[in-house]
Amino acid sequence: MAIDTKFLRTLQDHTVAKLLSEPLLQYVSIVAMRNQVKLAPEARVAPHLAGRNGKVGAGILVQLPIADPSEDADVPGAQMDIKLPIDILVKDDLSLVLSNGAGITAEEIAATVWVVLHQFLNRAIGSGNWTVGGFDPIEDRKGAYGYSVLLVVRGANDQPPKVTTPGFALAGGNVTLTAVEAGSAIYYTVNGAFPGSGEPTATLYAAPFAVVSGQTVLFAAQLANYLGSDVGMKTIP
Repeated sequence: MAIDTKFLRTLQDHTVAKLLSEPLLQYVSIVAMRNQVKLAPEARVAPHLAGRNGKVGAGILVQLPIADPSEDADVPGAQMDIKLPIDILVKDDLSLVLSNGAGITAEEIAATVWVVLHQFLNRAIGSGNWTVGGFDPIEDRKGAYGYSVLLVVRGANDQPPKVTTPGFALAGGNVTLTAVEAGSAIYYTVNGAFPGSGEPTATLYAAPFAVVSGQTVLFAAQLANYLGSDVGMKTIP
């Protein structure tokens, strides 16, 4: 999973779209914030008062996800924590008014957001381990209150694919090695050394070669933009 700004913006857009489709949030304003500069309290509350479907007083502010580099010996490649900050705010004097209020509390919104996004993000990211990294109360923000929810998942940049180990065939005392991916370079050794381009005794395969009983042939493939293949090993009977 390659993490870049485009991916993070797409994740934010999909998150907003998913919340907008949730029936329990049909009267809650849901907006995305991409401002890199911290907004003043008035500006952060404004989206929650804008109203939706004729109701006012409650809203969700989905901020731009953050990818923080991290280290974990159990995860290969470049690793990071993807953090998705979400502000949930209500104004009780507006939200709970039966005539034009959203009719839902901050606690109910927070619970709904967590349930909906936990299931959705696990499918979208394929990680299976989104967690709540923070669930902090927000008080006295220009008369509004609520919660700041931080959803966190561990991610890793995909490593390049690995080249397939070449095919091996023995006939008439000659070994034939066959590359699976077109353009692969195959190296082999018969002295136990690693069969790679950096090994002085490795031979770049070009045609079938003769072997004798008891020899062990090590062979592997390399290809640009791929990881090297696993090493194949065959002992000649």
